[in-house]
Amino acid sequence: MRRRIRRLTQQNAYAYYAHQMRPIEAIRKHVFKLPQQAFAAAAGVSQATVSRWESGEFEPNRDDLARIRDAAEAAGIAWDDRWFFEVAST
Repeated sequence: MRRRIRRLTQQNAYAYYAHQMRPIEAIRKHVFKLPQQAFAAAAGVSQATVSRWESGEFEPNRDDLARIRDAAEAAGIAWDDRWFFEVAST
């Protein structure tokens, strides 16, 4: 396990963090690099909604996912829709 984490950390930081937390939280923290409030504004939802997504209480719907993707593209962030559903592979 240690070897795997070290390899993930060296090759793909996103994969390591996504392995440790929910995908939406990893996207916010390590792709957008924003606090919940700013990420919520980009996604067109409230900060409480982002908190509920990260805790697993709710999941973003298709419209939410589309707004997150659009916000990433508008910010010039290279995007991969698989990040919503799976841990990025190394």
